Amino acid sequence: MTGEIGVMFNIPQPYTVRSRRLSQVIRINHHHFKQMVKPYSEDGKAIISNFTQ
Repeated sequence: MTGEIGVMFNIPQPYTVRSRRLSQVIRINHHHFKQMVKPYSEDGKAIISNFTQ
């Protein structure tokens, strides 16, 4: 996973990612990420807490 901090805090990350094997890339913007984790708000709070420690 790359760019998870950028998605969570809506901060662009200037990364270039390379893989050794054929891979699938999923691009999720901040708004859609928030909508996905909204039903699991307690889990989302724990995830954000872990990143901010």
